[in-house]
Amino acid sequence: MKDLSAEVERTAYRQRLDAFLASRDAGNTLTLDALRTGIRLETVISAAADLAQYADAAIAIVKDEYRPPLHCKEGCWYCCC
Repeated sequence: MKDLSAEVERTAYRQRLDAFLASRDAGNTLTLDALRTGIRLETVISAAADLAQYADAAIAIVKDEYRPPLHCKEGCWYCCC
């Protein structure tokens, strides 16, 4: 049982790491693509907006995928949400 628990933890860690690395790479790509035209204020603002949209979409996916139990309430004293 202990071996199974350790394997589950390793798998979950790998999945979180893979998601982080993919997000980091996507952020780098969005930034590099935006800055290829030159480093100007408008370009930097546009890159930041694109990254914010990407982050918002990623957070929405995670929230949808890992919804808290139905009995969870935001701000309750016992909840991890």
